[in-house]
Amino acid sequence: MITESLNVHVTSCKPGPFISDHCVIKTVLDIKKDNIISKSVASRNYKHIDNIEFSTALNSIEVEDQSIDSFVEQFKSELSDVLEQHAPLTERNCVCRPSKPWFSEDIVQLKRQSRKHERVWRKYPEKSNFEAFKTARTKYFDTIVEEKKHVVCEKMVSA
Repeated sequence: MITESLNVHVTSCKPGPFISDHCVIKTVLDIKKDNIISKSVASRNYKHIDNIEFSTALNSIEVEDQSIDSFVEQFKSELSDVLEQHAPLTERNCVCRPSKPWFSEDIVQLKRQSRKHERVWRKYPEKSNFEAFKTARTKYFDTIVEEKKHVVCEKMVSA
């Protein structure tokens, strides 16, 4: 039986039609998928600020001479207004997925190497670069498959 931690339950298990000297077994599984959690992230796009207009707007900020606390609050307010005008705050939803137990630091390094070889191959499309990319990509995918097998087998054994 598969454990509760995998969210898998066997609903039914019936023998199927006979094929040759082997009997096919039809198994129906009830698999519960985890809920997807999303969160809202606010950010500003500072890359598209026109530097000349932004510096002009900053220079035009006028703050009255009062106590130091009111001066700071008024300056923060004016600065926020200028920033909102030139780089408005935008919100977007990000999906938060749980980390995969097989995606280790070694696999991250293999992915980086694969992407690095791909960038070199796309910039300099030579056969040797393509072969290096293909080798790195194959090693990356094979390692993922092995790690997935290892993690699933560990969960099955610990059941």
